[in-house]
Amino acid sequence: SFAPYVLSVARGHGHDGRKCDEDSRRYAVLLIKDNFRTFIGRCLKQYDTSAYGVGAVGSFGYAAGDFFMETAREENVRVVRILRTPMDGLAEYHKAHVQ
Repeated sequence: SFAPYVLSVARGHGHDGRKCDEDSRRYAVLLIKDNFRTFIGRCLKQYDTSAYGVGAVGSFGYAAGDFFMETAREENVRVVRILRTPMDGLAEYHKAHVQ
């Protein structure tokens, strides 16, 4: 997958663990945030996200949660939580509501 590489570069590290150049880092950040911005515009903005907030579930959303939350804030979308897997939310629900 290309995602781990892009996330690594966006955080300032190349694929070999060494520091990457600033232009590459900025490009990776823009790539991630532009795609989140497109997702927010196409899929989330049709709902009242300021009243209800949104959550994200999945490995990429979890790994890039900082970029997702920053982009959502810029787009006036309230993020209530980000989970790595659906099972995390299910387990949390059952701990709180099932005796």
